Amino acid sequence: MKLLPRWMFIGGCILAVAVLLPGLGPPAQAQSRCTEFRAVAHLILPTNHQTSPDDTWGADVWGTLGGEFLTGYFTGNDGNTRGHGVTGMGDNGTYTYTFGGDSFTVVNEGVWNFSPGKAGLGYARAHQTIMQGTGRFQYASGMIELTAPFIVWPDAASPFGVYGRGSGALRGNICGVK
Repeated sequence: MKLLPRWMFIGGCILAVAVLLPGLGPPAQAQSRCTEFRAVAHLILPTNHQTSPDDTWGADVWGTLGGEFLTGYFTGNDGNTRGHGVTGMGDNGTYTYTFGGDSFTVVNEGVWNFSPGKAGLGYARAHQTIMQGTGRFQYASGMIELTAPFIVWPDAASPFGVYGRGSGALRGNICGVK
């Protein structure tokens, strides 16, 4: 019997490992199903749905998750805000969206086109990442983009020294919803 050349033996061993090794690892987990989320929201400062003393903006939300109609509200704050020239910025803010008693909370990172504390028309953009949920959103994850024209005006009667109104459009994907 003739021996196989060394390169054929090594190649056979590599092939055997490549074929058998993937089956030895942990079983793959299925990707959570993601569904498109689209909504419109009134923006009110101060919020009319305050659940925490730190809540600033909030209001009613109407939208769809896939083909399902949702109605509810949101409330929260822009987090650490600062101005730079004619741009305002906020990071580590949190907003909670509630639909029929089930909710999800997002971390909000946003910018708007004038410094905090100034009055007038503005336009905000925010990136929101889902960090926790309750009920049907208990295992939710995903990202939402918010765009919103708004107006803010000074008023000493407001707890923030200003009042504001806006119209928000939300679009993103939510994964892991029951």
